[in-house]
Amino acid sequence: MKTILLFAITILTSMSVSAQQEIRTDKYNLVFTAPETLEFFKGDRESFFGYESDNYGVSIDVVPVSMESKKFMEDLSFGAKELAKDMGFSKSIGIGGIPDVSDSYYVTAILKDQFGGVPVYVLVMLDSSRQTAYEICVYCYNLNMNAGEEMVNSFKFVD
Repeated sequence: MKTILLFAITILTSMSVSAQQEIRTDKYNLVFTAPETLEFFKGDRESFFGYESDNYGVSIDVVPVSMESKKFMEDLSFGAKELAKDMGFSKSIGIGGIPDVSDSYYVTAILKDQFGGVPVYVLVMLDSSRQTAYEICVYCYNLNMNAGEEMVNSFKFVD
């Protein structure tokens, strides 16, 4: 019985790990890990794009730092909260930076919909060497905020 249970746990764990997808955008020097396969989508301009499934969505807006406000650049917590507000999200709560990007900050927020609301993580990151700001939203359509936060914390720059 123990052998069967151990085998089942091993199979389920390997299925869970293999379902993860590393997403890399060499053009914008960015990589993150998603808990499942996400499909690429193009936005209304070249520097706006994202990835989506039935359970999660990720939108990425790559902005020259010259387009950001002075206050945004000086205080990324303000920038993340302001971005959430500008996008119409409610109840934003500041969390902090992410492990692999020192100039970063994210908040949680709610996107109101006909079913009540979708949790959203709003992340801002700066890449000073490239003079680029990243405005990223991670939508948890399935309400799994733990997986959404893991996704947020997996973002990093690549060379």
